[in-house]
Amino acid sequence: MPQSKIPLNIDTLSDSDTCDPETRLSSSMHITALARYRANEHPPLEQDTAVTTFGSLDILVNNAGIMDKMTAVADVTDELWERVFAVNVTGPMWAIRKALPIMIQQGRGVIVNTASVGGLFGSRAGAAYTASTHAIVGLTRNVGFQYAQLGTRCNAIAPAVLKPTSAVTCKTSTCHPSACSVPWLA
Repeated sequence: MPQSKIPLNIDTLSDSDTCDPETRLSSSMHITALARYRANEHPPLEQDTAVTTFGSLDILVNNAGIMDKMTAVADVTDELWERVFAVNVTGPMWAIRKALPIMIQQGRGVIVNTASVGGLFGSRAGAAYTASTHAIVGLTRNVGFQYAQLGTRCNAIAPAVLKPTSAVTCKTSTCHPSACSVPWLA
């Protein structure tokens, strides 16, 4: 199997973040591309830059996500719902859609999505975040199934919060008691 030359990390910036293009190239073997994802913007051409610079796109890491402040479904605004889905689901889907033709042509590629334990079990965050992480798990499974025979693997990692050694208390009085007592996973 050919050795990977370059991990390409498509991450998300908030509107207040900036990125100096000179900081994108950290070594001749590693590039980090920061891209802005909004509901009306498609990702820039960092995948093309990787192919032009290094000759291939071996791995795409979608490590983007925003929370929803534990907002229950009755309190979720359309704006919050759409922003969480734009960053957590639509952005990674656009990056995957852009990377797949390159990886298929190469006959190989790896896509890694960052999901959440909330996408496997629910009850770990607010409604928009939980639904969006379920969506990224579904997208990962679909891409993995659809493109495995073409040499592209798609997997997700699902981090969780670790229970600290001291007692954990709910910071809001409006959450359901079960939301503060769900099992903690390492």
